[in-house]
Amino acid sequence: MAASATKKIAYNTAVQAAGKLVVMFIGLVSVAILTRYLGADGYGKFTLALVYLSFFGIAADMGLFTIAVREMSRNPRRMQEIVSNTLVLRALLATVVFSLAVGIGWLLPYEPDVKVAIGIAAGAQFFGLLNSALISLFQTKLIMGRSVIADLVGRVVALGAVIGVIALDWGFYAVVATAALGSFVTFLVSTLLVREFVSLRLATDTTLWKKLLKESVPYGAALVILHLYLRVDIFLLSLMRSTAEVGVYGVIFKVYELVMALPGFFNNSVFPVLVRRLKSGTANAEAMVQKVFDALVAGGAGVAAGGIVLAPQIMQVIGGSEFVSGADALQIILVAILLSFAIFTFSTLFVAMGHQSMVLRVAGVGLVLNVILNLLLIPKYGINGSAVATVASEVVVFTAYYVLARRSLSVRVSLRTVPRIFLAAAIMAGAIWPFHDTIWLAVPVGAAIYGLLLVAFRVVTKDILRELKPSR
Repeated sequence: MAASATKKIAYNTAVQAAGKLVVMFIGLVSVAILTRYLGADGYGKFTLALVYLSFFGIAADMGLFTIAVREMSRNPRRMQEIVSNTLVLRALLATVVFSLAVGIGWLLPYEPDVKVAIGIAAGAQFFGLLNSALISLFQTKLIMGRSVIADLVGRVVALGAVIGVIALDWGFYAVVATAALGSFVTFLVSTLLVREFVSLRLATDTTLWKKLLKESVPYGAALVILHLYLRVDIFLLSLMRSTAEVGVYGVIFKVYELVMALPGFFNNSVFPVLVRRLKSGTANAEAMVQKVFDALVAGGAGVAAGGIVLAPQIMQVIGGSEFVSGADALQIILVAILLSFAIFTFSTLFVAMGHQSMVLRVAGVGLVLNVILNLLLIPKYGINGSAVATVASEVVVFTAYYVLARRSLSVRVSLRTVPRIFLAAAIMAGAIWPFHDTIWLAVPVGAAIYGLLLVAFRVVTKDILRELKPSR
């Protein structure tokens, strides 16, 4: 990977990561407030409504976001055309899909509060999908800082609304409505920030729609399946366990969701560059893919090792004493997070090379396995069993991706740095254990130690540091 590309990717990722740290803080504050206001049972209903709708949100996306980024990266001159058509197409798909979601929700054996919450929260998912059409342009041009700004404004507005709703004691439905308000504000800010590059207009080029859908449907189906297998546990828990237990698992899922945004940011920066590299030949892309894989595994291992040590304190800080019982399940899920970080490399590579069908096949295997394991483990082991099912599924998915990549792709990924990364993570975990009760000290100390160890073990080399060094 050339130094200029490394700098662009690193800068774009750093901007998103910095913004995400603020967003994460806002999100954690929001969760801490909501869990204490709603309790485990109320937060379980809130989580169930959002997770239920997220299944339909992925279906409405149809993989259009990633395919739009790929097409704009290949044909920058068509950016105006692609963004405008994608925005209209998304709006139509979202209207149909979320209307269906609300209708089906009323037929399910959920409590009335959950059914009404689904109808209210559909607005949040709708504007989120519209916003992603604009984010595709930011990603293509490697200016994701603008997306971060829009997200931050929306989150701040949503948090302010949450505080106001709770102060006025307007109840559960008003709490759910704050998510829709934040999503709308984020979309509104994005429309203002995107005007420098394109003029938003209603575009209905049905020929382009057919082309985008033809390319996106296989990947969209894979995303639906992938989303299902990572979230079906909450749905199955809601059918076999109490809403209070769903609420505890909802906090764990929130941690998973926030942490998994980090490899997503990296992917946002890498994907357009990777598409352009592959266009000029796979040899030009292989070194880049290897560095991406090493970076994601190092990030996942650090998060998992540190999080396992600090799990009880994480649950206490985020949810309060009522949610500490989920610490064991969180420790298990952190292993799945490590695997998910690594999996990002392969899913990105397969899509960049036009092999969406392989992503669909792997995701299908993961879904079937996860459902079977959840059905077997949840009745006896509850959220711990569900967490184990997630880890087992991720192991199979990672293995399948690795084997398929070795057999089918000209770009290879080596595991040579993994032992050194794991050793560094284990040493870091041992170093922070003596003061694991002081989470605010353990996190920065652990991060500093881990960074030094990655350099000492040559996971981060002088060449990489030289590429990242600012130009004079």
